[in-house]
Amino acid sequence: MRLPFRLSYANVAATLALFFALSGTAVAGAKLLISGANVKNHSLTGVDIKNGSLGLRTLSPVARTRLKGTSGPAGATGQQGPQGSQGPAGQQGPAGPQGATGSQGATGVGVTTATASGTDVTDYQNFTPLASYSITVSGDYVIFTTLTVHNTGANSEYLNCGYKVDGTINGAAGVDTTAGGTATGTSVGAFHAPSAGTVEFLCTGNGNTTYDISDVTMRIHFLG
Repeated sequence: MRLPFRLSYANVAATLALFFALSGTAVAGAKLLISGANVKNHSLTGVDIKNGSLGLRTLSPVARTRLKGTSGPAGATGQQGPQGSQGPAGQQGPAGPQGATGSQGATGVGVTTATASGTDVTDYQNFTPLASYSITVSGDYVIFTTLTVHNTGANSEYLNCGYKVDGTINGAAGVDTTAGGTATGTSVGAFHAPSAGTVEFLCTGNGNTTYDISDVTMRIHFLG
């Protein structure tokens, strides 16, 4: 295909003059029209950007997340806060192991018991002490005395017994005997001792027979 006309020097010069004229106008207005679309990717470096000219809002969210400086020094410890309210009571824990047995405590006030034995007597005479016990403290007492009585006479008789305390005889149970027979009994008496002293166990008959008495044992109970 052939061109309809030939290029002359004048045509070329005119074309170049128009090109440069248009290029000069574009360059003169570049400061007003340049945008991100006019910048080639990865063409700008730190040298091309003025220090402090870019703010945080200028950066993309991805760039913001990558901005991280070195960790600063730890701050001072803050003041202790107020004590909180007491929480609810916890559940009761399991029972612990049994502890060691403690030492025995002092003897308490109550009934205490002592014993005293008498001497066997033949042909017993009335009101002769058969057994005795020394009382160390005043108070109330109960005494049980066991004895064996052999009636050596020809008549049956009841042998009366009692306890002599501070010069006074306190009556107690006796032993019922038969002529020529042997009986075992328990004489029980209760009395108040006004002070420390001696309590004596003794008996008496009606004078109708004689007795041999043995195995006399007193059990004294202090009630306090």
